[in-house]
Amino acid sequence: MPISSQDVNVVNTPLDTNVLNFPATQPVSGSVSVSNFPATQNVAVTNTVNVITAQASSSTVAQVVMPLNTSTTLLAANVNRKSAVIFIPQQPVQIKLGAVASATSFTYNVTTTNTTVTITGYTGQIDAFGKNGTVNVTELI
Repeated sequence: MPISSQDVNVVNTPLDTNVLNFPATQPVSGSVSVSNFPATQNVAVTNTVNVITAQASSSTVAQVVMPLNTSTTLLAANVNRKSAVIFIPQQPVQIKLGAVASATSFTYNVTTTNTTVTITGYTGQIDAFGKNGTVNVTELI
């Protein structure tokens, strides 16, 4: 005898009904799309959070000349770099964490004169693009 499907309507279900017999994990095959999460999630920290900062033992300071609208390397890649401090006396300047900065390929868009950008945790090449002038670069190692 074939099995047929039928719609089932459930009425008069109490609002506080709990279903407690689901397994702790549900196996899934195929793909799953979850799209109803809020844009931000609140996170509560109930234990101590330790922040470890890298301490530098030395630094190098350089003044880099930037030609107008030409990608210029501010710092070469350095695996020993702890952080970098870049002082931009004139604007606009685009700074890129990576090679070949441009007006459309950048990480930081500096639009205010006498701006300092501090970069921590990045050891790759840093390039800049923009105003003709000089940029002061300090690398902490």
